[in-house]
Amino acid sequence: MKNRLQPFIDRVEREQLPVEGILWANGEEILFEHRFRPDNPRIIYSHTKSFTATAAAFAIQEGKLHLDDQIVPMFPEHVPDNMDPKWMDVTVQDALTMSSGTNVPLLMMAERSKGIGAPDFLKFVFSHPIEKEPGSTFCYSNGDTYMVGRAAEKAMGMPMEKLLAEKLFAPLGMDVNPVWEHCPMGHAFGASGLELRLSDMCRLGMLYLNEGMWKGQRILNEEWVREARKARISTNPAPKAHDWNNGYGFQCWKMPYGDSYRFDGAYCQFSCICPEKNAVIAVQCAENDLTSVIINTLHEVVFAPLYAE
Repeated sequence: MKNRLQPFIDRVEREQLPVEGILWANGEEILFEHRFRPDNPRIIYSHTKSFTATAAAFAIQEGKLHLDDQIVPMFPEHVPDNMDPKWMDVTVQDALTMSSGTNVPLLMMAERSKGIGAPDFLKFVFSHPIEKEPGSTFCYSNGDTYMVGRAAEKAMGMPMEKLLAEKLFAPLGMDVNPVWEHCPMGHAFGASGLELRLSDMCRLGMLYLNEGMWKGQRILNEEWVREARKARISTNPAPKAHDWNNGYGFQCWKMPYGDSYRFDGAYCQFSCICPEKNAVIAVQCAENDLTSVIINTLHEVVFAPLYAE
């Protein structure tokens, strides 16, 4: 595995790219890891979304939440005056696929830093009109993921941190008390803000690669994993490069190689799951202006050669 990643390592060192670490794993263990910086917890930005989707998965597989459940009736105390009645059509699945229909990005980093949406993020999201038929149109929005996290908490009757600590972090041997951004009302912000080491972050990808099994223990239903990784909604044309134009699943991006898909955070916090190759290739990077360079390098010297075999 070192030989497969060495061209990427060489390029990073030669061009001084702001990469902190890269690794290669299968569904059971990390096979090779190269560090450019120590493996300390770092914010993984929107890679957090895949952990939030997995929190919803636990509620769904226990029968406490359903993909076709309407979101607004779960939170009557957060309904604003004169809410668009079309909000009653928005389901958990719509939020998981970034297709609630608001058709505008909400609760994004720049907004939150200015206090926009505070203190009641749900009421803020519900106050926006539904511009598109729910489930029909992709629009990347932290508001949709935040709703998923709150729905999972409501269904399970516990904070998302506790839910994931018990059902995911502990079984996978991760830190059960990671740092996590919270909304002004004290709920884990499901769309971003989780801080993990690369060696922990990748474990979610390993679990999904292994169809929900971890060291002989069933953690996630196989059906969930199969459904989550499908290209459930078109993202073309996406606002960025081709890497975001291959469709979107349940809080994950499809990649342009076979059945591969990616848990994705800003500045290249990636866990790339490649089922046909029995591989998870994960990377963490410092905040940078070279995201497109790093992504293109990964495609050129790692993924394209791997899928050319």
